[in-house]
Amino acid sequence: MGVKIINRTYSNQFKPSSTTNWLLGNVGDWQRLTLECRFAVEKVFSLFDTLTLLDPNKMLLNSGENWKDLGFYVGMSIRIELDTISGPVTVSSSVPLVIISILDNEIEVQNQNGSPVPAWGAYSGTPIPYPQLDNSSPRIINLRIFADIQPQGIKLDYSHITNSNAPSGNLFSHIDGTKTGFVMEDTAEPSIFFVGMSPLDFTHKLNFKSGLSVEKATVQYLGKLGIGYNYSIELIYMLSPFYDDINNFVNNISPSAVLGTQALTDNFEVIGYPVYNNPNITIKNDPKET
Repeated sequence: MGVKIINRTYSNQFKPSSTTNWLLGNVGDWQRLTLECRFAVEKVFSLFDTLTLLDPNKMLLNSGENWKDLGFYVGMSIRIELDTISGPVTVSSSVPLVIISILDNEIEVQNQNGSPVPAWGAYSGTPIPYPQLDNSSPRIINLRIFADIQPQGIKLDYSHITNSNAPSGNLFSHIDGTKTGFVMEDTAEPSIFFVGMSPLDFTHKLNFKSGLSVEKATVQYLGKLGIGYNYSIELIYMLSPFYDDINNFVNNISPSAVLGTQALTDNFEVIGYPVYNNPNITIKNDPKET
């Protein structure tokens, strides 16, 4: 997963130093959602999610995923790391490579100096990582492929949905079936996004028709940890559009249309663009897990 939600908090003007749930029970107040997000172009493999190396220079995902959907693109400098355990000895390997071709779940690579990669040898054709088969065979663990790259743009899609739609990862408003979206560009520009900067308003608002009242949405760069780039995203919104009957709004009565399984919750998708002008290459969180 290219975008990981590290922290998610809600607050409002009456409780600036505390947190609560997304609704707060204060209809008509501005609510504040703060997300701390980690962006990284990375694929970590396991015994149940493997990689196949094919001679002379191919790498295949066996999960059904697409390399582009993980943020990888042609011309990108990447690194493959793995540990080989043989008896009491563990050998760590780290190989820098460049992607020269992508076709769905398959990439072709070469050395960073432009020369062909050596044959994969004993690894060729066998899904890795794999367990130790016997005392004389090696064990492959801790396999990952990654690129150290900061997102050039960030997009936030945010909606209020019903509880019945939440497990599917639905991002379309229960009011009119649209999404509220925001886009920020130049998020890798060091003169604009640096540690200690003040939050900046998203530069673009998209599909602003979902019935969601939004005062502002901002992005702030928090810094880098390993190959992950951390940003804070803040959204200030109001719940008032849910009320078709002004009497319910005045008397603080929940609309009958949003009771039981149709009670409201929120969901969002945070998307990073490794290359801002190429929307086909993205990294994102999984709305089913948020």
